Amino acid sequence: MSSNSVAEQVKLSAIKAGLFASILFLACLVLWDLPRRVLEPESRTSWRLSIGLAGTLSGVTFAATFVSTFLGLRTSDYRKETAVRSFGATVFGRIVWASAGPSVLLFWWLGGFGDQHDPILMLMLSLSLGLVAFFRWPRTITLNGVGITQRSLFGIHRTIPYREVEYIRYEPKKQTTFVVGPAVTTITHTLFHSDRELFHSLLEERTKKEVQVPR
Repeated sequence: MSSNSVAEQVKLSAIKAGLFASILFLACLVLWDLPRRVLEPESRTSWRLSIGLAGTLSGVTFAATFVSTFLGLRTSDYRKETAVRSFGATVFGRIVWASAGPSVLLFWWLGGFGDQHDPILMLMLSLSLGLVAFFRWPRTITLNGVGITQRSLFGIHRTIPYREVEYIRYEPKKQTTFVVGPAVTTITHTLFHSDRELFHSLLEERTKKEVQVPR
């Protein structure tokens, strides 16, 4: 891989990481500090502390997103050459999942579980984020030498051999791909899964069927 390609990958990774970190920084200030200032002005934290906490979490998010994106770009060529390919969550999905736990800890750090009692809405938002992340977390899809496999929400394997795939359908509005096999067994590649274009090309190559797109 050329140095120019590496430079472009670094640039793209930095842009994506900077975008996520900036959004998270602003969200931290708005969702964590403003409700305290409005509902409990006597127990509010200083702006300096709020900015410091938001900056710390945003910095960690930037580093994690940059590394994840850069490694994904660096290994994309290798994944195209391997027999077994997996399609898991996108970088955005990983950040949503990873942010649920730290957000609860930060609420506790700011006194949410102590005597100051942050507004219950803040705690419920954090816990709800964790539940949504669990139920919406994209289950990894694996393409091996003989078929396509995906676990269900409760860990049950669903496998469709390539020769038994009946059709592949992509819904642009939902940005979701449905791979349908016998007995209506369906494997779903969603908006939150990675590498949709590669997923489609590999399926067409291995199943000898085109991806249907409704007009």
